[in-house]
This record gives sequence, structure tokens and C-alpha cells, in this order.
Amino acid sequence: MLEDRPALAARTGCDGVHLSAGFTGASIKDVRRQIGNDLQLGVSVGGSRDAAMRAGEAGADYISFSTASPVVAAEGEAPESLTDLVRWWCLVMELPAVVEVETPAQVAPFAEVGADFIQPGPVFWENPSLWTFSG
Repeated sequence: MLEDRPALAARTGCDGVHLSAGFTGASIKDVRRQIGNDLQLGVSVGGSRDAAMRAGEAGADYISFSTASPVVAAEGEAPESLTDLVRWWCLVMELPAVVEVETPAQVAPFAEVGADFIQPGPVFWENPSLWTFSG
């Protein structure tokens, strides 16, 4: 997966492209058209249910939530925790949920509510030894 580089993803034959929350190069629909249906398209939505739903409608193959972003309440609703948002997403929506976590302690709650994938955030690279799990 290449982050924010749809043209390069289409040319190189990688698995797909992941659009970060700061991606402004094109709309999700335009990126989907650019890379076609054979490549995966993931979209970071921070903590926004509305952004997640719009990304799914626009052609995303998975939705990526982040513990580093505040949860954005849907219009007219009380704010919820990111764990509650991910639980709801996994129960109601078909698209897989990826959750980017900042610490190893954040893994278990998201695994328990059904997140399809857990992704260590950028702090992982600062000290990967903290992320060693034994079972």
C-alpha cells in the first residue's frame, strides 16, 4: 500500500493506496477511478462517522480510524468514544475497520469491539520494542 500516491500505486502494481486524513490531491471517487477496482483503496477518517460513511459511499475498500484524532459527533448527536464508534461501525457496516493506535495499551479495547485490523501509529517507529507481545 502506498500512502497518498494513487498514480504511483496504479503504475507499480502494489496492492493499493491509502489516503491519509490530510490527502487533498483528488476526491475519493476520482482516486477510485484512477486506480480502478483491482487495487485496494483505504481512507483515513480520524474519528468521524460521517467521513467514514462518505468514504465508503465514494468507493473505499476499508476505513481507517485513528486514536490520534478527536471523535467528531454526528450532527444532532452526543459525542461518543472512538471505541463506541468502531463497535457501531463493525456491527452495522460491511467495510473493514482499521484502527491506528498510539500505544500498545489501546490494542485490546479495539480488538474486543471487532476492529478488523489494528495499525500501530507513527510512535511505533520511535520504540518498536514496546510493541512486543507475548501470548
